[in-house]
Amino acid sequence: GALALVQRQIGALKDVSAAERELLARSATRAVARRVRTAVVALVLVCVTGGLSWAAFLQPGTLLLSTFPSGATVKLEGREIGVTPLRWQGRPGRYQLEVSKDRYTTMGLEVRLPAGGEAAYQPVLPYPHGLFSLDTVPAGARATVRKVGPGGAGGVVSVGRTPFTTELPEGQYLVAVESKGWVTQTLADVHVLPNRENTRQSLSLEKDAGLLLVHTPWAGTDLTVQDPITLKNVLSVVLPMKVPTELPVGKFRLLFSGPQHRASQREVEIRRGVTTELSAWIPILDP
Repeated sequence: GALALVQRQIGALKDVSAAERELLARSATRAVARRVRTAVVALVLVCVTGGLSWAAFLQPGTLLLSTFPSGATVKLEGREIGVTPLRWQGRPGRYQLEVSKDRYTTMGLEVRLPAGGEAAYQPVLPYPHGLFSLDTVPAGARATVRKVGPGGAGGVVSVGRTPFTTELPEGQYLVAVESKGWVTQTLADVHVLPNRENTRQSLSLEKDAGLLLVHTPWAGTDLTVQDPITLKNVLSVVLPMKVPTELPVGKFRLLFSGPQHRASQREVEIRRGVTTELSAWIPILDP
């Protein structure tokens, strides 16, 4: 203000002493120094404010991503950025990643990177397969597994002997259980869950058999039970039978013979869970 006005009019002023001129010069120098200091302080404040803003909002963040299992490919907007375990830097903010691995379900993962900090994520990759286990009493039954779709049961996807465990894709299955001499059974609604969850089933098989008890008044008569189709003998006993004998379900031929009797035969049908009881009257040989 006033100092600048005096400096501009110094040439027109009269009777200005040397001391007064020196005072004016020193005052002007101090004014320039004050302006320089003010400018420096302002510049420092701008730099500090900018640095703080960069540290708070713009400094890159670090993503630490590990998956179970490891070895998954990570993509950002369709571009691969690495394989887990992954360390990646980016601008602060939220990102939508795609994580994929063979035999596992591709998953989306949203991550947030803090400015100047680290963000750690440890997702478990979804696994689209589960386990199916089957035990039977008795063991050793043949289990045939079929996938059930909209049109019903499809092709065979797994076969094994009990005790039996197999890995299957998530879904509905039909399981047929067969064993010679036992009734075939079907598990019609087996639901296999993902992520290796084990679906367990236990099954008690029913004997595919009945009982035969033959009486006769002539002790010592021989009885042979024969398969009428294969002619294979399935049972040979000496009558009378004291307790019922178990036979497979089906039709059989009974052959009777003895030293004092004529050979004879008859047919019998064995039913599941039923005791078939009969009396054998065998013709005596003529004297």
